Amino acid sequence: MTTAQYLKLIGERNPCGRYKAAGLEPKECSVCLSVLEDGDEIRRLKCEHTFHKGCVDKWLEQDRATCPICRRLVVPEPISQRRQIQPHRRRGELYGGSDDELILLLTSLHVTGVLQNPTTAA
Repeated sequence: MTTAQYLKLIGERNPCGRYKAAGLEPKECSVCLSVLEDGDEIRRLKCEHTFHKGCVDKWLEQDRATCPICRRLVVPEPISQRRQIQPHRRRGELYGGSDDELILLLTSLHVTGVLQNPTTAA
């Protein structure tokens, strides 16, 4: 499945619209963290989470077949598998270690100065 076909399918299942402020507390796009303003082009996913269309489309193009907030699949699983899209992995699956190991690694990098001054790190 090409990217264009994939985005067309997303558009059919999760149509776009224009944002209309309807409350006292403004909503924000959880991808770019900007406040949604009247007239912004938005995409509301089936899970009811709303984003700027451009932001969530870019997220979905990056081989993330899930909602950025709740990780619910945006397209049926067989389609996501054909496109070789994997749902977002948990942090431990990315580096293969525990949270304690990650904390130890980050602490040691900070102590050695790698994180203190990134411009001097080799």
